[in-house]
Amino acid sequence: MTTDSSNPYDVAPYQSYCYEFTSPDHLHTIGRLFGMRPPDYRSARVLELGCASGGNIVPMAERFPKARFVGVDLSDRQIARAKALAATLALKNVDFHALSIADLPEDIGTFDYIIAHGFLSWVEPDIQAALWTLLARRLGPGGIALVSYNTLPGWHAARPVRDMLLYHCARFDSPADKVREASALLEFILAAAPQADESYRQLIRRELDLFRKADPSYLLHDHLEAANHQFYLHEAVAKLRAVGLEYLGDAHLPRMYRMNLPAKTAQSFSNAADVTVLEQYLDFLNNQRFRISLVVHKGTELNRSLDRARIREFHLASRLQPRDRVPIDLARDQAVPFEAPGWPGFTAQRRAAAALLLVLSERNGRPISAERLIAEAAALAKIRDHKSVAETLIDMGMPLALSGMLTLHAEETPDTGVVSSRPVGFRPARVLARDQAFVPTARLTTVRLDESQRRVLSMCDGTRDHAALQRESGAPAVGPLLAGLARDGFLIG
Repeated sequence: MTTDSSNPYDVAPYQSYCYEFTSPDHLHTIGRLFGMRPPDYRSARVLELGCASGGNIVPMAERFPKARFVGVDLSDRQIARAKALAATLALKNVDFHALSIADLPEDIGTFDYIIAHGFLSWVEPDIQAALWTLLARRLGPGGIALVSYNTLPGWHAARPVRDMLLYHCARFDSPADKVREASALLEFILAAAPQADESYRQLIRRELDLFRKADPSYLLHDHLEAANHQFYLHEAVAKLRAVGLEYLGDAHLPRMYRMNLPAKTAQSFSNAADVTVLEQYLDFLNNQRFRISLVVHKGTELNRSLDRARIREFHLASRLQPRDRVPIDLARDQAVPFEAPGWPGFTAQRRAAAALLLVLSERNGRPISAERLIAEAAALAKIRDHKSVAETLIDMGMPLALSGMLTLHAEETPDTGVVSSRPVGFRPARVLARDQAFVPTARLTTVRLDESQRRVLSMCDGTRDHAALQRESGAPAVGPLLAGLARDGFLIG
């Protein structure tokens, strides 16, 4: 395949990050939750479409060495980077191909899990149709595919902003100029039209704030990309059903459940027979702008009735922390509030509930098996009857999971959560930290690091003690930096 200089992803590559919600173990977990018996993620065949420079599946290939990964992208430049990254890490279980999804060779076979994140909305209708056909043909028995896309009604409000930016930036050639001028135009509108309708100004502020927080490549390849198609959920579901596929659910569980709405509103949808009808109305209510849909073959046996007791089948994690930084008396029942940024919070009314959340909070997002969680919480609160602790977890676990304040996992992650005398960082993180600020963790999440953190992490190969890391990195204080890296999931030894 020859390099096409008109390919915007060759001219300005899209930043390639690791997304935990696309990983095969997460897809496996959602499938199990809904009654499937999906393929073993540890030895699965995984295909990523639009893989960019491999920032998503290379960390997965490191994490799951017995699985086999294939990445496909139209950009020669990005595929070259992906191959170089895999070669640097000496990974033998991942391959990359620079070609269109319409040109996949017949002998590529089928896959247990297929990832098409950030793909559907940014290609033209003929490639969209090719994607649905590919999923129907290449997804193996019992497999799960992930497809993300921009959605309506949320994008209705953003469309005028995109139209303005396309018009304004058409006169500029370089990607850097386009990104700079797009933000400048929105800032100009806010400054030059102070008496404009307040709802309009709020829209401009919201989009400008999004641009300031995101990587420039997001703005370039989302708002300023020639192709940006949005869909209602029911439209996407109709397309996938037309080729023999079925909607499983959203990769983000809280998007699916009416119980996250006010009680009276939730009751209005209690008789919805088709989960996609319910979720479409949830999109209307929430003005949904983006979706991450999971897809299976039509006829796959599913059970959407979630028994609370099944929480004990999973590994669990939470970012909830005690709101009040004071010792908690676990000898008696009392109200103990927990909170996490971006979430409504939860108040434990019983000491068993407080103990369960305290164990999770000490792990800082590292998953733990439900059975081990129960045992550690019982020990922490000095509760001899483990059954009562288990019943407390059953009572509160699934509602917390469906609200997003508790996450379900297939296994523990390899990060230790502590700092050893000679720290070892997750290998892809050590390599990528040399050149970029957004770095993958051993939990397959992405965290933004400052320059000092990146220097220290890149040196954490197990050969240096703290003094050597301090001396060679030039960091002002290596101890707190290492503690932060451990907390975020970068250290595996």
